[in-house]
Amino acid sequence: MSPPRASGSKGPAKPRSEPDRGATGPGRAFLTLASRRERPTAALLLALHLALVLWGAARSSVTFDENYHLPSGVLIAARADFH
Repeated sequence: MSPPRASGSKGPAKPRSEPDRGATGPGRAFLTLASRRERPTAALLLALHLALVLWGAARSSVTFDENYHLPSGVLIAARADFH
C-alpha cells in the first residue's frame, strides 16, 4: 500500500510523450495544405525543367541544323555532283 499524498502534491511526474501525429488543429491544417501544394508545384517545376532541357538540346546541339543539310547531302551524293 502506498503512503498517502500530501495536500497540494501532484503525484509522480508523468513522462512527456511525443506529439500526437494524428493531432488536429491550426498547425496540422497548415501542414496538410502545404503538402497539397508541394507535389503539384514540384511536378510543374520538373516538367518545366524537362521542357527547357529538351528545347535547349534541340536548339543548341551540334546537329541542330542536320535536318536541313542531310537532304542536301543525300541529293549531292545521289547526283554525284561534288563541285
